[in-house]
Amino acid sequence: MILGTGYISCTLDEGVPDGAAQDLVLQATQNASVTTLSWDEVRSKDFREYVILQSSFPIPEMTAPTVDQNITVLARLDDRSVTSLKTSSLLFTEEACYKLFVKIDERFIASSNICVDPQVDLVFGFNDRAEFVPGRNEILYFDRQTKEFRIYDLVQNMISSTRPDAEFFFPILAISGQNESELFAWEQSNLRVKSYSYPSLAVTGNRTFNQSIWSLQPYGDFVFMANNNSSSSFQVLSRSGLQVIQSRQGLGNSNRNIAVFPGDPLVVMEAGDLGIRRYEINAAGAVIKEDAFSTPVVQPQLQNTCAQSSSLFIAGRSGTMVNRAGEVIGQLISTPNTIGQMFRIHADENLAAAIVTDNLTSTLQLFDISQLPLVTRLESYSLPQANFSELFFHDGVLFLTGVSFATGTATTFIARYPI
Repeated sequence: MILGTGYISCTLDEGVPDGAAQDLVLQATQNASVTTLSWDEVRSKDFREYVILQSSFPIPEMTAPTVDQNITVLARLDDRSVTSLKTSSLLFTEEACYKLFVKIDERFIASSNICVDPQVDLVFGFNDRAEFVPGRNEILYFDRQTKEFRIYDLVQNMISSTRPDAEFFFPILAISGQNESELFAWEQSNLRVKSYSYPSLAVTGNRTFNQSIWSLQPYGDFVFMANNNSSSSFQVLSRSGLQVIQSRQGLGNSNRNIAVFPGDPLVVMEAGDLGIRRYEINAAGAVIKEDAFSTPVVQPQLQNTCAQSSSLFIAGRSGTMVNRAGEVIGQLISTPNTIGQMFRIHADENLAAAIVTDNLTSTLQLFDISQLPLVTRLESYSLPQANFSELFFHDGVLFLTGVSFATGTATTFIARYPI
């Protein structure tokens, strides 16, 4: 497919004073998995547009920008003053190549081909469930095809250990603890909750409940559960043995998430379409105070999509932000018809990140939340079609991992974004 017609000898400075001739040169700089392409402004009075092509292979010489199964259009820009472009278009190959065309009247001039290392790690497998392990430089994956846990070492860039577990299909994962950490895994439809020591992944607990599990959150000596039992839909469980310590009616049989705020007493909240239920929990696991708030967190998703810090909780399609008091203080996403798929908060609580979908187009967005309720979007990166597994801040970088089928088979990728 050819995007224009004609390739006639011409220069980029037609219509400008003598001695002002210029070459079309495309440059690239790399920062983590983000490529910045730049070029000089074209001064011709007959300028029409810039066209940038991208490919997983060196782009051959051509008389006009041409696309095929290997070459796609990265951008078309009709503003001559725009002379740079940031891209994180993940091609899932060892190099990414670009070529710039400028249309002068009905003619094209092309830059040389330029290729970069996209700095994206590729991992074998269908690892679309994941949990970052703070302090260990590791990502824990669950491969839905082989039904096994995999620990990926971010320093060595390799799978360091595996453990099969045929009892799960799409488990939600949560790792809790400092030194002797524990992994908790569950599915909404499976009714089963299992715990494992980490990183050995030896099973330490296994219990089947008689109701579906909406959300589960381990913290300290307890595990907090939201289920579909209409009379006791919120439960405080013992971390050891997963036995029920206390139950409350809760928000009933509706999808919701759980937030846990540290302190004495602990503050635990259910948040969903029916509102917010706030509990204060003492050191024995007993509910000593309960408050109800009618403001909803609209369309909560899986527990692993939420963001939690010591003072803020973010969940729901619009990234509803709730503080420790149970008050809704704003939304991270205000654009109509957009859905937040996953949220994260930086440890200093000044930055938040979200994977946002708008009409099947996904972006990774970075926000300044240092002056709430004011939210300022700092960056937005285009994302490919993929199943996104985990998003986390680590070592001054924002990591994103997920599964793509761009190469024809399930490929897990790990991308890094500057903050």
